Amino acid sequence: MDLIGGINSVITATKSLREASKAIEDAQFSLMVSDLNLQLVDLQSEVARLVEENEQLKRELNKKKERKITVLGDFCYVNNSDNIPVGKAYCTSCYENYETLNSFTTLGSLTVCTKCKSTVNVMDAKRIMTPDLFETVKADHSDIIRYL
Repeated sequence: MDLIGGINSVITATKSLREASKAIEDAQFSLMVSDLNLQLVDLQSEVARLVEENEQLKRELNKKKERKITVLGDFCYVNNSDNIPVGKAYCTSCYENYETLNSFTTLGSLTVCTKCKSTVNVMDAKRIMTPDLFETVKADHSDIIRYL
């Protein structure tokens, strides 16, 4: 091999190595960009999930704010559109402590809250509040009525 041919061979090999190196760098760069795009898609998905969760929590909070409750001793009732308590009784303790409406279950002569296990009289817990009944209770026991 002559000297000029050897130099040309080295120059050609160097160019090939440079091109191969550039191709590898381009491939590595493309791979990094692809990885970043995948991470971006994951982040966008997580942001969308968090936005939906936030909206759901706002709806629940607004629903709780709109709900009006009347407490009659150990029981609380959801008010109707006329702001009069109606329907079945819920545990006052649970509503005041957890802001949840928990019903009662009957065990013999006692009724027990399904969450906090407080006990109340079975007859009182089974009473379904009506506007007429509330007027009677209000007249006889106004001292135990609280509005939340």
